[in-house]
Amino acid sequence: YILSTTKVNNLKLVNASVCKYKSIEDSGTVKIEPDVTVIVGKNESGKTAFLEALHKTNNLNKTKFDALYDYPRKDYSTYRKQHESGKFEKVVQLNYGLDEDEIEKINTELFNGTQVIEPEFMVTREHHYGNGSFAVIKVDEKKALTALQETLEDIKLVKDIFAKSNSIFEVIAKIEEGSHISHQSLAGFYKDWHERCSKAKEAKWASAVEHYIWTTYL
Repeated sequence: YILSTTKVNNLKLVNASVCKYKSIEDSGTVKIEPDVTVIVGKNESGKTAFLEALHKTNNLNKTKFDALYDYPRKDYSTYRKQHESGKFEKVVQLNYGLDEDEIEKINTELFNGTQVIEPEFMVTREHHYGNGSFAVIKVDEKKALTALQETLEDIKLVKDIFAKSNSIFEVIAKIEEGSHISHQSLAGFYKDWHERCSKAKEAKWASAVEHYIWTTYL
């Protein structure tokens, strides 16, 4: 079987895994080559099932995961109650990488050139049997805060606020608590990140930095 890969927006699939799908218990991590990936295996080893599961993650396809038909038959009776209660099991995990230009763009525009986003940065999307999915990205929040602090004036007020904060949510809260919203060194920063924090909270993201990168660049 031959799998041809294409770039989606600024993301490129670098590896994938499938679990609890038909004959596949756990495929393990399968590396996806930059151009063409050849999948080799014995008959009935799960090659077709693997590609079929990946195909069903495409939102443009009408085919959906159906636990009754797709979940391994030997385990379905055990899983059914969990499924019916809305606790859907993961079936596909896709890991994407960013190209060098996009990594440089994020670091330049958001972090003033500091390499907060590393070359090995990954975006993970997990698909489950409820036919939903969610994305996971991980950014070093402390490293991001250090870089963001460097974009501001080097004064004691700024240092104190950032030194006592573990997230951008806390930075914004401390600016508000200290009535520093209109301070000349913080006004523009506060305006931008207050809005970004509000949107992150509304979307129920634990990190405003990760949410902003996801919605702006990915």
